Amino acid sequence: MEIRGIQPADRVVVDNLLETLDDSKKHLGQEAAKLRQDKNYLPILEVVEEENNQLTGTASLHEITLNDIVCLMVGPIRQIDDELTPLVSELKKRALESGYRFIIWQQFDEVDPTDFGFKPAVNYDFYLPGQEDGTENLYVYQLVKDSLDDVFGEVEFTTE
Repeated sequence: MEIRGIQPADRVVVDNLLETLDDSKKHLGQEAAKLRQDKNYLPILEVVEEENNQLTGTASLHEITLNDIVCLMVGPIRQIDDELTPLVSELKKRALESGYRFIIWQQFDEVDPTDFGFKPAVNYDFYLPGQEDGTENLYVYQLVKDSLDDVFGEVEFTTE
């Protein structure tokens, strides 16, 4: 198994992989394609897992802002055998190397972000629009110690 950055030739396969999810998530391949068109898209923050010359997983991060601080949010993520640890670990490494301080994960499915070291965002007093009272499906991971000191407020999506 190899985790590597996405290549242009991988994109159609990745989008098809994301579309193989259950009916409630079939839009993720289209979402991934749309995120790649955003002016803030960074190919270094989209990875694939390859095994026996076949793509078996994908994960990505995309930029958002929190209280005027640019940070990252977990984008579409999928692994055929549901072993996401290598993909998430590679994303954390690439995010830190790219100078980001923390990552936000909005949980939409059965994957538990706390399994990867993420903590509830409500602990840090930031929230999604309209959810000022806190939400149980928003999580954060500090790439840099104490990077969330004095960070609070509403998460703004900057994708166009």
